[in-house]
Amino acid sequence: MLNSLNFNAGYATSFYETKGMGIVQGTLIIPMPESDTQYYLFHVTAEPIVAYGNDDINPLYLSFSLIDMDLDGGNGGIVGGHKIYMLLMIP
Repeated sequence: MLNSLNFNAGYATSFYETKGMGIVQGTLIIPMPESDTQYYLFHVTAEPIVAYGNDDINPLYLSFSLIDMDLDGGNGGIVGGHKIYMLLMIP
């Protein structure tokens, strides 16, 4: 997808790259009101957390990006300058 280089970078993305994302319901796509071609893509990023002797993976960031299906000759892409806006950091 156009402009997707380094999209949702992080431990979980790299770890699950060949198997598909391991975060259940880790993305949500919502159409932009009054647009037939633009969508909001909400996504989480996970990083390893080592606490109390347990290795665990927790979602740490909730972000969104803007997708426009008119980009790249109709194949779609992430709108330049609207990629990975952090909305929430989960401590």
